[in-house]
Amino acid sequence: MEYEICGVSFVSAEPFPELSPSTSPETKPCLRLRRVSRIRSAGQAIRPAVTWTQPDGAELLVSSKTDNGYLLHFTGLADFFIDQSGSEVVYAPCAGVPAHSIRHLFLDSVMALVLSLRGHAVFHASAIVTPYGTCAFAAPSGTGKSTLAASFQPTGYQTLTADCLVIEAEREMVYGVPSYPGARFRADSLALLGAKTGATTSVAHYNSKRRSDVGQFATERHALAAFYCLQRPCGDAEKISEPEIETLSGHDGFLAAVRYLFCIDPRDPRTLVHQFKMLENLLAHVPIARLSIPNDFAALPRVREAIIADLRARTAAVSRA
Repeated sequence: MEYEICGVSFVSAEPFPELSPSTSPETKPCLRLRRVSRIRSAGQAIRPAVTWTQPDGAELLVSSKTDNGYLLHFTGLADFFIDQSGSEVVYAPCAGVPAHSIRHLFLDSVMALVLSLRGHAVFHASAIVTPYGTCAFAAPSGTGKSTLAASFQPTGYQTLTADCLVIEAEREMVYGVPSYPGARFRADSLALLGAKTGATTSVAHYNSKRRSDVGQFATERHALAAFYCLQRPCGDAEKISEPEIETLSGHDGFLAAVRYLFCIDPRDPRTLVHQFKMLENLLAHVPIARLSIPNDFAALPRVREAIIADLRARTAAVSRA
């Protein structure tokens, strides 16, 4: 079957119920996904690439640059190999790991690294489309960026992406590319959004989150009007009762945005050059701001009001310029 995610078409013998099969006769798959019993094509490891840890400090991903590409080891779950051109991914699940967990790894982790290898700038961010422009919410896992994006849906605002934002630059504009229609939520977020557990599916056997594709999702790219770096207070000393938005510039904006980039290999100059060029375009054409929100779901309506007010003011300022 042929599918599309983040603007990339891929073909897989294994079905992906999270995605709708591609129906466009004009697109040609530019990525092939294959399941194997054992990965033999990686070659010798050259050096470490990137490592991801879970909140408890346990290693989730350990990867390495090899003779032929990149080998990704998800501890106790699966191995994936991405060839050097980013045109093929082969994977070997560990015994007993269910298919939906493998699909989650590919859709929500491996694909971001494939896009990074192919020279795209990919952010750990959600994004929404509003009448005042499209905005992104970049944040670490568990901060609430998907919940925040989904909370705008009752007002009629579409979700562009829930967790992985690819940007493209063209004629002094920076665009956000839609990922796929769906988001992952914890039980408290589902209750807040009024989603019924029976209408959701398990994300992975090792994860308590549930996947929902209910809502309005954008299918076309949209120009970004603002890029918010989302943060929540860590303790009583940082406790806030109202949302706060602080525009960042220059060095501060760069440091705030770069921490949310997916990068397959921080030691590879070619990869860094591609990504930093896209980051330069983002900083040049899209306002970067720090969005601090109260650590309380009850504050969400006020957070939404603050975001819309900020977007409205930025749009008005651009119109007057």
